Amino acid sequence: MPVYAIQSRLLSGAADEWASIDELARDYAGIIMQQQPEGAIRLSGFSAGGIFALAAARELERRARQVSLIYMIETPLALLDPACTHVSVLRSLITEVYDHLSSGLPRYHRLQPPDLSASILKLAKRIVRTKSESANLQHILDWLAMQGLLAASGADSETRRFFAAFVRHSVLIEQLKVQAVGAPVFLCRAKESWLSASPVDPSLSARITRGGFQQEVLEGRHFELMHAPLVNALARNMETALANSRLA
Repeated sequence: MPVYAIQSRLLSGAADEWASIDELARDYAGIIMQQQPEGAIRLSGFSAGGIFALAAARELERRARQVSLIYMIETPLALLDPACTHVSVLRSLITEVYDHLSSGLPRYHRLQPPDLSASILKLAKRIVRTKSESANLQHILDWLAMQGLLAASGADSETRRFFAAFVRHSVLIEQLKVQAVGAPVFLCRAKESWLSASPVDPSLSARITRGGFQQEVLEGRHFELMHAPLVNALARNMETALANSRLA
């Protein structure tokens, strides 16, 4: 089975990301159809990439292509839940990013997320209030510097690009008008993740797909799932999901 990867334009070094999630979905669908002009399509995405896969699947189905699986890895589907506030989801995202970036610090320098809860909540509220992407990027970089996670000289270009994508992707996801796809969705959640501590409610999964929704929990944290040794368990889980999608 051939595997193709689509990288975020910003993270690939482009000057900017797509202006809307509809443009992104049309571009992704066009790339996918060019690479696979016929046959069933299986999509996967990590974190926000799972929501982009969902948007691409909807566009592919609009073009009469069959999508037989959307495999989401630690995708924050709470962003699509009207019952969840944007602040609460951002707070979880920031906590995960902090936990990941601070994992290399000496333990006596590292604050635990509960110790930072007030500071993280304040940052999340500030991001929601601020409409400028460049200002929100600076808010995040300033906060990371206060936590000792950036060098005194400031963020390097790679770090700045990563968080610029973080800000833009949050904006794109806010634009998504949820319409159920026909493809089945499989969500792989990390047991210790701040983003997916609770199962997805059936009322939300019904808004996302008409093709059936499954979720499974693996050990680890949000970013840990994508690195050894935990990525090996993730690969086995994905292999099973792919096999089942071929039998369906």
